[in-house]
Parts: sequence; structure tokens; C-alpha cells
Amino acid sequence: MLSLKPIKAFINKKTKVEPKQWQVLQTLQMWQKNRTFILVQPQFSKESYQSVILHTDIESKTFKIDELFPKHDCTHLNEGQKISICAREFYQSQSFNSECVGQGYMANMPYYLLKLPSRMNCSQRRRVFRLCLKSITERSCFISTDFGEVVATVEDISCQGLGFSCESSLVQKIEVKRDYPIILCLANNLFEAKVQIRWQSGCKEQNMMTMGAKFSIIVPKEQTKLHKWIWRVQRDLKRTQERSQALLKLRH
Repeated sequence: MLSLKPIKAFINKKTKVEPKQWQVLQTLQMWQKNRTFILVQPQFSKESYQSVILHTDIESKTFKIDELFPKHDCTHLNEGQKISICAREFYQSQSFNSECVGQGYMANMPYYLLKLPSRMNCSQRRRVFRLCLKSITERSCFISTDFGEVVATVEDISCQGLGFSCESSLVQKIEVKRDYPIILCLANNLFEAKVQIRWQSGCKEQNMMTMGAKFSIIVPKEQTKLHKWIWRVQRDLKRTQERSQALLKLRH
């Protein structure tokens, strides 16, 4: 088998990349491939925004990230702005600090150019944004219980959990803080996992209850597939919002 050590040594000499940066680069490339969501927090800001890595460049020691979500008029990064980034990949959280060095377009899509960090750290758990799915026609959740299958409607989802609603008569079959196998059917895409029910609420008189759950077991292949699907839906949603805003400006 061909050894990569001479190749790495050559590139290290040419680009002056530290050994720790190789580990960082490999992690970022894995996040890029898997469309792992990253949480971006600008310096001096209490808000965090969701994005994904689009490209890594070892020679320039930079990487590109997608637009920030949720997007508002003031949601953007400026050149020279310091930021912290956190991601959770296969139950392992990592974080690092970086700096925005520019903006641009790739395949007609905007991106931010950031400095490649020299190291990564273990990080604490941070807020993960839930994507509202009310605009998705097909969003069913099939929950396997001891009393049979319960069919629910997915209201929102993230890479770590989801919220759903169902008839209150069916909720009696589901216990809080217990794991259940589920199958998600989202716009003709199937995902299998196990979730732990965290809370239940609602009005029994209205015959509807809502529940929140976190993914307790989801294999890497399914997790990657879910990340990519959420990312595509987010992008489509942003494009739709931008077109609507452009039409409103033309009318006024």
C-alpha cells in the first residue's frame, strides 16, 4: 500500500502546515463530506447561527462556509470578524475559533471565507436550531410501541431531535424518558432511528398532543443522510424567502 507520509511531508514543507492542523483539516473535510451542521457565533454576539462547510483549502489555510441560518437582514459576517464554531459529529462535540477573511460566490451561491484553525477543543453542548416543516406536505413519523404503531406528524426537526404531534388517545401508549424505534417519512425520504421522548403537552379536550424527542440512537449513515436532507430544505427555504423579498421590493 502506498504510504502517505512522504506526500504529507512534502505538503507540510511546501505549505508549512503544523501536524495539529492536519487533524483539523481532516475533521473539517469529514464535516464537509457529511454536511455536518456547524454553529457559528460571532464575537460579542449572544446569537448562534447554523451553517455547513462547503470547501477546504490547505494551501491558503482557509475554508468556505455556507450562508448563516436563520437569515435576517443583520445576519452576516464582516471581514476581520472573530467567530467561534462548534459542531457535533457522531456524538462527539468539537469547537474552535476562526476569523472571517472575505466573502464570495460559488456556483451562484454566497459563502464566507474563514481562516483554518490551528487546533480544536472539546466543547460544551450548544443550542441546535429546529427546522419548521409545516411547508413539507409529507412529514410522518411512525413510532413502534408495546401497543402497536403510533402515527404522528413531524412539526420540526434538527440533527439532534424533533417535535411531533398526534391524537391524544394515542399518547397514552408513549412514555416520557423512554426510547422508541421510529421511521421518519419526509418528502419521500425515509430515516430510521431511536428517539427518547423528553416531554408531552397539549389539550386532551382538543384531541391533539405535542411531544419533543431527542435522537438516542442513529447510525452514522442515517445521521449523514438526515444532515444532508435538512441542509437541502434549509437552502430551498432561503431561496424561496429571497425570491419573495425581491418580488416585494419590485412591487414597491
